[in-house]
Amino acid sequence: MVVEISVQNVEKLTDGVWRTELQPAEAMMFGHLNRHGNTTVVFLKEKPDYRHNALKFSKSDAMLVNLGSGKNCLLVLDTKEYGGNGIKEDQFVEGETNYGVGDENFLNNLAKVPTIESIGKKLLSRIRKRYSGSLRYYEASGRYVETPDNFWTIKIQPRDKSLSMTVRGLPRFFDFVKKMELKKERAGYSRFKFTDENQVDEIMMMLDRVKKKY
Repeated sequence: MVVEISVQNVEKLTDGVWRTELQPAEAMMFGHLNRHGNTTVVFLKEKPDYRHNALKFSKSDAMLVNLGSGKNCLLVLDTKEYGGNGIKEDQFVEGETNYGVGDENFLNNLAKVPTIESIGKKLLSRIRKRYSGSLRYYEASGRYVETPDNFWTIKIQPRDKSLSMTVRGLPRFFDFVKKMELKKERAGYSRFKFTDENQVDEIMMMLDRVKKKY
């Protein structure tokens, strides 16, 4: 069933960007991801119908990427045509690598640890060929978290020259994994370390299973 949303009193700022007012509780109908600052940001996967200061779009096309504390809300058409990364998985074809700003930051810091640089680059390249998104760095934990869907995180560990990763799903959900030791992390996640490119195939299998289930 397609649920159509109609947002009133919308101001067009530029091509693919509109501004309106939404209470945080209203914006949460599109999901709940990050919570920073006063402004709420919603990405739209398809071009909406904009006329008479009203914006109409399918609820399934809307993705909440930041929940602000105030009423100010930006609705952004996030497709390549309008300068975004594009959030439709079928836009990402094998052979192309689409890196976001957070991805580039991860790769730059990864280069400081040469022994694990190649494995980190290989993993991120394969992920981006299959899944749209971008990493977001959290200084307090030192982790890079996948956005807009935080189904995996990664941390560079220079001291023992390894990469630490968490993936949504408990260890028993990944019973096929043989090359890594999985441990239960915070609610609903598994944690493991890896140092070898031969482990990337299993990691991709883990991510694929997560995306098919959730």
